[in-house]
Amino acid sequence: MSKLTNVCHAHVNWFYQIIKFYGQKYSFNFAIRYVMMDFRSNLPTSLVTVIMLWLSGHLSAQQVPSLVQFSGTVFALEGQKKLPLPYANIGLPRTHRGCYSNDQGFFSMPAQTGDTVLVQYLGFKTQSLRLPDQLTNGSYYIEILMYRDTFELQRTTIYPIPSKEHFRPEFLAMDVSDPLKELAEKNLSSDVLARIAPGVPADGRQTVNLYFQQQAVNAVYEGQFKPQNIFNPMAWIEFINALKRGDFKNKRKPPK
Repeated sequence: MSKLTNVCHAHVNWFYQIIKFYGQKYSFNFAIRYVMMDFRSNLPTSLVTVIMLWLSGHLSAQQVPSLVQFSGTVFALEGQKKLPLPYANIGLPRTHRGCYSNDQGFFSMPAQTGDTVLVQYLGFKTQSLRLPDQLTNGSYYIEILMYRDTFELQRTTIYPIPSKEHFRPEFLAMDVSDPLKELAEKNLSSDVLARIAPGVPADGRQTVNLYFQQQAVNAVYEGQFKPQNIFNPMAWIEFINALKRGDFKNKRKPPK
């Protein structure tokens, strides 16, 4: 009888560990069904009855975790004010699952009684809390305060010169000329722009302005004959002055 008691006790302890393992990993209903199937296939019916009676009393004495709806609001403590902390990370290390708080700092997720909860946010200290082992209802709400995790670095001054002794020789040897600026001033001088202007095509604005001018002139002479410049004495005077100035023979091709 003593030997049978020891065997039963060993089997019960082993199956209790199985229930505890699978209950934490999956669910306690799954663990009990697994143990019942294993009992029926390996032990006699009378022994199964004795073990299940002992196991039921042993489990009833233990606190079996129950599923709860865990909700809360994450706040950042700024001085004396509590500000909602959006998108904080709330995780359960046991199941490697979690959620994020919304833009108002609120979150809600399923958990088990006795679970450890980690609340993390960049720039704040990680908060760890544990859910109660027993709850009167199937929900639990809590407000979580997050504290800033700041590191103050020592003041550092950056100098372009190693020391005061190096300042004078470095300053005297400094090259303050700007070759790019000198090249830009040379290319944008009035002589260069005047020389290349005849070969530069008109841009979009100039083309549009010329078109509108032509449309305005055509609108003036709408319904009548447009005068020809060959009979315009002012045009002949401008043409003769251009010949005297040599505008037609002094034209040069723009530099390549």
